[in-house]
Amino acid sequence: MTADAPPVGGSCRQFKSTKTNVFGRQNLSYRYQLFSWVKNGVPKLKYGYARVSTDDQNVNLQVDALCAAGVQRQHIFFETMSGTALERPQFKACMQTLEAGDALVVYKIDRLGRSALSVHQTAEDLRQRGVSLVVTTLGIDTATPAGKLTYGIMAQMAEFERDLIVERTKAGLAAARKRGRTLGRPNKLNRAQVEKAVELLKTDTKGSVAGLFRVSVRTLNREIVKLQAVARGKMALSEVPDALS
Repeated sequence: MTADAPPVGGSCRQFKSTKTNVFGRQNLSYRYQLFSWVKNGVPKLKYGYARVSTDDQNVNLQVDALCAAGVQRQHIFFETMSGTALERPQFKACMQTLEAGDALVVYKIDRLGRSALSVHQTAEDLRQRGVSLVVTTLGIDTATPAGKLTYGIMAQMAEFERDLIVERTKAGLAAARKRGRTLGRPNKLNRAQVEKAVELLKTDTKGSVAGLFRVSVRTLNREIVKLQAVARGKMALSEVPDALS
């Protein structure tokens, strides 16, 4: 959802529609803003994203910080959801709204995700789309040279985290194999059940036999392929990949 309070601050699009004499003395700040647009190019909109993990937390602090950074309140998306959640509807809506030249403003970097890898993926997606990222508490703005440097450091941290995850996964798999553990998901049917299913298939359909053992036809086919591979002596039953089905 987006905040429904009156807008705070101004935007280029608002400025274009105003009939106020911007060269008047009482509008000195707008004069400087106009000169900045002429020099640096007309900016597009700023959108904000705020998130809290539980209903007990309050989003007002983040919203106030985003407004102070120049985001209009109606352009702020916020939701109550964990940063590790795979589906964040408001975050998805915010990302879909952003266009090239826009800026995404967040209060803290962890509002984007709980790991350096997920944050880097989001930042990289924004960079490729021509959208800048602003983090108010860190003073990061990827539209500036300092912001680009920070982004580069963040990318290196994400790569480091990715390498650690791969290394830990490989070490865990090797340790499991050393202890004799069978990796992968357990078989739905044991060998005796598969042999019984093969016998039943001489008179019954695959659908009825699969229903008898409470598995899908696809699972039945996979287990039969495993049994056939074992019978041919090509590999152990637990080593037959599911892809053979």
